[in-house]
Amino acid sequence: MVSIREILSLERFSNFKLINKDADLSRIVTSVDITETPDVKDYTSEHTLLLTTAMNFKDDQQALINFISELDSVPVAALGIKLSRFIHSIDKEVIDHANKLGFPLIEIPENWKLGQATHSISTYISQDETEKLYYALGVQQRMNSMLIKEFSVERMLNQLSQFLRLPLVLINPFYKVEVTSNDFKNDQKLLKENLRYFNDVYLPDKDSVNIDFNSKIAVFEVPAFSYFPYI
Repeated sequence: MVSIREILSLERFSNFKLINKDADLSRIVTSVDITETPDVKDYTSEHTLLLTTAMNFKDDQQALINFISELDSVPVAALGIKLSRFIHSIDKEVIDHANKLGFPLIEIPENWKLGQATHSISTYISQDETEKLYYALGVQQRMNSMLIKEFSVERMLNQLSQFLRLPLVLINPFYKVEVTSNDFKNDQKLLKENLRYFNDVYLPDKDSVNIDFNSKIAVFEVPAFSYFPYI
């Protein structure tokens, strides 16, 4: 997933400037769109990077405050404003409000057309998703190869742990540890921390699989031939 921070760090977008210093740059961007109307809340997808010239706010920047609040509630990833034709600077009250919400305001430089910016960012996001797909397919092919060669479960888990660069625990349908990757053999404290999370957070709500990428630990169900999955 591509974040606002990642986009702003790229050389090709180096002249895009962050307007408000307290913006949450970890916000995820899944699409890019252009708007010149103030009533887009119900027509904009979550995690969109919205671009505008802000022509509707040239005589009333106070209206930008409500506009930003509506976008933040969607939630929109960020608002990119071309500060040249209609608005040349953003009022302090607007910036303070965006900072309060952690909502990123980005200055699109004068020499960039909004259509050009939309295409460039969309292309980057698409390439990022394609690379992830190829990576996932590569891991799947390796796992299939190990299955065919009848590798042990422990060896397969350790190989998968190396591919993902993450420590792994396989828990059987009776919620007992089946096997762990080598990371846990040298760090029992880490293993206990993971099992505590599993018992305290996941098990009480096991009817809905817990996949929280903001947490240090995530739980995935692994389909099996039996009715009950491994985890």
